[in-house]
Amino acid sequence: MAKIERKSIAEIRKEEIILAFINVVAEKGFSKATTREIAKAADCSLGMLHHYFKNKDQMIRESMDYTIAAYKIDFDKMISDYDTAEDQLKAFINSLIELDAFNIAWAKIFHEFRASTKIDPENIIVILKYHDQDKAFIGNIIKRGIESGEFKDNIQESTIDMILGSAYGILSLWFIDQNTVSLKEMGKQHSEMVINFLRR
Repeated sequence: MAKIERKSIAEIRKEEIILAFINVVAEKGFSKATTREIAKAADCSLGMLHHYFKNKDQMIRESMDYTIAAYKIDFDKMISDYDTAEDQLKAFINSLIELDAFNIAWAKIFHEFRASTKIDPENIIVILKYHDQDKAFIGNIIKRGIESGEFKDNIQESTIDMILGSAYGILSLWFIDQNTVSLKEMGKQHSEMVINFLRR
């Protein structure tokens, strides 16, 4: 029988602070989120917060790492519900764009993270890690689609960048004009465009 690993109290407390950080930044923006507000949201003292995190930049990087790990688990569960590469790719694209399957707080904080790279270039490394994981997800799905005969076999790496770049662009457009931009409709059109391009 496999041994169930339990999180330590310290790991649980740190995770609570990370989740509080994500929610506060999503609501107020990175520049306006104070450590005092983050500590209050996490129901901990400032001293405890600084015990786990030296500053907000460290919170950014560890929050990204935490979310990337959680996202990988969610992704694996999500694609296991679909049999074909085409359906798996549609589900993945929709998970990037549609808020029905998207954590809106995470969507907002990711937007803040990308903007923070102008302040702290080290954050680019974390953003690239997130991007590389998305590229690997799409690349593996496309590979399965080629092997199964669903997709043509001359797909370039730049195609994956195009798929991701347009998805990120749709999200950015939504942040600019949330009242008139329909993520669901744009996500549907985007996934159809991608699938039509990849098909034999």
